[in-house]
Amino acid sequence: MMVISKTKYEASEAEIRELFSFHKVGNVVDTAALGNGEFNAAYKVICNNGITYALKIAPPAESKILSYEKNMMEAEVFWYSQTHEKTDILCPEVYVSDFSKEIIKSNCFIMEMMPGKPLWEMGFSDRPGLTISAAGKDQQISFPEEFRNHDKRGREQDD
Repeated sequence: MMVISKTKYEASEAEIRELFSFHKVGNVVDTAALGNGEFNAAYKVICNNGITYALKIAPPAESKILSYEKNMMEAEVFWYSQTHEKTDILCPEVYVSDFSKEIIKSNCFIMEMMPGKPLWEMGFSDRPGLTISAAGKDQQISFPEEFRNHDKRGREQDD
């Protein structure tokens, strides 16, 4: 179930199927809303080629958002690209970005669905570091001491 939000674009299955078909990603066999985000809509999309993708959709143009939040999706796609090209940091590969608003009436992109859990579910507060594996690569991650006792929104938690 998706988090209820005034900014989330609720895509129909028909829109998702048309988007994937138009961009020749694959024929959609199943979709499910990914419910952890609070700003963008995100969907898990499984295609008949056996690949699972993530579809991320920006808020509709008429959504009341802060000025710095406008066009954030373009920046996100740009930084994923830069991260892939210039670092060895694990992040999803973006396969398609569609800012035309012709099929999905908001900016969107299709990216690699990486296995795992959101960082806030991992319980890092009592561990100095952790090695995670994704996409066949290991990545050592850790948080500075001052971040270890904070919840997913950055609020300090009592020990």
